[in-house]
Amino acid sequence: MTISKPPSPTRPTRTPSRTQRYLAFQAHLHRHLRALGLNYHLHPPSMSVPATTFLNTLPVAKSLVIAVLELHFPELGAFHTRSEEFVDELLVRIVSAIREQVGPHTPRSAVEHLLERRDREEDIDLLGHIADPHCEWFGELSTFPITKERSHPYFTSGDLNSRRSVVFIGGLFNGMGDVPYLGMLSDALAQAGWKLVQLHWTSAYTGFATSSLDTDVSELASLVTHLRAAGDTTVVIMGHSTGSQDVMHYLLNEPIPVDGGIMQAPASDREHFGFADDAMSKAWAEKLPLATEFVKGGRGMVTLDAGGMKITAYRLHSLMSKDGDDDYFSGDLPVEPTEGFKHPLSQTFGKLEAPVLVLFSEKDEYVHVEDVPTMLRKWRDTANGKLETVIVRGASHAVETQGKEQLCGAVVAWLTEHWPKTQDSIIPQDNPNCPPHVPSVAPQDPSKPAPPIGQ
Repeated sequence: MTISKPPSPTRPTRTPSRTQRYLAFQAHLHRHLRALGLNYHLHPPSMSVPATTFLNTLPVAKSLVIAVLELHFPELGAFHTRSEEFVDELLVRIVSAIREQVGPHTPRSAVEHLLERRDREEDIDLLGHIADPHCEWFGELSTFPITKERSHPYFTSGDLNSRRSVVFIGGLFNGMGDVPYLGMLSDALAQAGWKLVQLHWTSAYTGFATSSLDTDVSELASLVTHLRAAGDTTVVIMGHSTGSQDVMHYLLNEPIPVDGGIMQAPASDREHFGFADDAMSKAWAEKLPLATEFVKGGRGMVTLDAGGMKITAYRLHSLMSKDGDDDYFSGDLPVEPTEGFKHPLSQTFGKLEAPVLVLFSEKDEYVHVEDVPTMLRKWRDTANGKLETVIVRGASHAVETQGKEQLCGAVVAWLTEHWPKTQDSIIPQDNPNCPPHVPSVAPQDPSKPAPPIGQ
């Protein structure tokens, strides 16, 4: 059996995370299984398979798993091949790889649970507890212009024939497709007649350290312009974590009109980094006085070395200070303008004109507010009827495990309430020369013509 490697890229690319490589491994393996006529999936959402059944009925799949896994995870080394050891060995090695992933979103409690389960006689939902079970993406990868000279990629999934889009942007250290609930959300949106649009943005991964909310909003506006020109009639922007700051910043400035916003896990970076005890947070706190001095002196783009990361004085100050551009969700924000605070609630939530949904994780490890319900009620009261809030029960910041179903259900229910499905939300199929995902006619509001793409 020969497993061919994909062609080498012609230009340098970012090293993918272990989670991204896991998803690539999974998709690669499924293709090979289907090519062999094996209608078998590693972890269908509602089925688990005893390890002995897997090995006895699909011996060829064992070799495929090993070959494809070692291709995507060469650092794990060779696997034991004795059937009675295979599944445990595979499971433990994948778990070990994922748990070492750099970043704050490793589901450690689930990892520990898996390591305990491997010694017991239980059916094993193969690898399904580690990654989102809805992780095979079906959609289209395209590009949109952000300037006249540059374009960024975006990925569309869900109902590709819909004219209604949820445009998603992640938070600090995120990139396209790596927020755990997105696969399930894409499926839920497809059933409701919406599509999910994910973009690559300059602040993705560690790019946020030298970027800004203004840059994020500008790139979101370019994508919204692109989607409107392609015929989308309804566009809602959704952000995770610091992406929620992008949603708020967009709605307050609104370079290109959108129909609504969703903020999932809006948390205060200032409160978290001031509370956290890790080396990076400590280093940022130590550099904050210097960063503030540079910002006040008009030298915000000076780059500082803080905790092994290159970050501009502006962005460090923005994330860590009461008068920073990013400080939209701290628990101590006053309602009315107060000296020292950049974003009093009356000037943020109180200025919302489009409907907004907040999805707040009940067990958000980055939130350090004692009375969350009171804070959310203050947000709602200030928003004058434009804001709805939902607490996602049992959910962590990124909703790695518990809470995905509630989150997706809340999003679909809110979208359906505000934008019931109508005939004009579906792209007409009367033009045989028009692909299913491109409208025959791009409708425009004559009173608000879209500006040139990229501007």
